Amino acid sequence: MLYHFNITLLLLHLEDRGDDNGFYTSIFFTSSALFAPFAGKLADFAGLGRTEGLATMLTSLSLLMISLETISLDFHVLGIASYSLGRMMIFGMYFSNIGKRLGFTHYGT
Repeated sequence: MLYHFNITLLLLHLEDRGDDNGFYTSIFFTSSALFAPFAGKLADFAGLGRTEGLATMLTSLSLLMISLETISLDFHVLGIASYSLGRMMIFGMYFSNIGKRLGFTHYGT
């Protein structure tokens, strides 16, 4: 519920900044799908803990960028992409860590 509330606030913020045709909203929803293979490779290479830390930093960076009123809407694309990537990586690494620690025997049941 809280996740959907955050998404709604983010999209309303983009509309207030001038995203009338939904261009930046579409970037928001597609950017995490484009970066998903990168996150998996990074977790294999650097480990779950470091990747989780990077995901937290990306999410924090995006919230910092959204709070700045002096930057243009075009520059918000980086914040939108980092938020999408950070959230996707947080959930992906969380569930990977649970499966790694507890096993995959009953995973998803």
